[in-house]
Amino acid sequence: MRKGKRETGKIKLTGSKSGRLIYAILIVVFAGVAIFALYNIFSIQAEYNAAQDEYAQLRKLIPETNENIDETPYNEEDFEEDDDIEQEEIISIDNGFDLSHLNPDYIGWIRIKGTDIDYPVVQGSSNYQYLRTTFLGESNNSGTIFKDYRIKTGFNGFTVLYGHNMRDGTMFEDLHLYRDIAFREKHPDITIFLPDGEILVYRIFEVRVTDVDDPVYNLIGENQSFIYNYFSRNNLQENSPVLVLSTCVRGDELGRLLVLASR
Repeated sequence: MRKGKRETGKIKLTGSKSGRLIYAILIVVFAGVAIFALYNIFSIQAEYNAAQDEYAQLRKLIPETNENIDETPYNEEDFEEDDDIEQEEIISIDNGFDLSHLNPDYIGWIRIKGTDIDYPVVQGSSNYQYLRTTFLGESNNSGTIFKDYRIKTGFNGFTVLYGHNMRDGTMFEDLHLYRDIAFREKHPDITIFLPDGEILVYRIFEVRVTDVDDPVYNLIGENQSFIYNYFSRNNLQENSPVLVLSTCVRGDELGRLLVLASR
């Protein structure tokens, strides 16, 4: 009996040591997971901050506002059919928006009033070049707003610009504001400032949530007449240049938000 009791006591003691060991291991594992999670959070935030700082510095190099610029080059009602006045009037300012000396891939600056979209635009040799690279060449998940590399007509025809839907509210995240019709009606214009001082103003005519197989992406490479026929249902002026802004839909890997506008 006594021997049995002593053996029982030894068993309890051994089990107690094992329990403490397992408990200690769990604490170490949970601590490691917590440290790793905090590291990731701080790393992501540091990356966000680095991108924000870079683009904030770039904004200091260009005019802060275009409020004094007439963004409507003409009003169709002001012209008769037989007028000789050129309706596609070009608006221009000085070349304060030229940043090509900082990056030869620079093609312009995009600004949308009512949003935080106020960024340089580039066109690289592929659609991957600026996906995770900032305007000044730093590796960063924010990337840069970029034009599809396959489009060689400048902004004179059909143009597609891509930008990330960043969780910190930067890049093209604010495009999702246009899912609200009231917001779209209040802020209908997209302004592109070219390096030579020309200003292009586009009026939004459609916003849609779609996916990577949307037929709009297949228009890249088509001739202007084909593109015009595709958009003719929107009552666009014939051969009017069309601008498409494309960004991701959070929570849907293949989802895309498209904001379509004409000049």
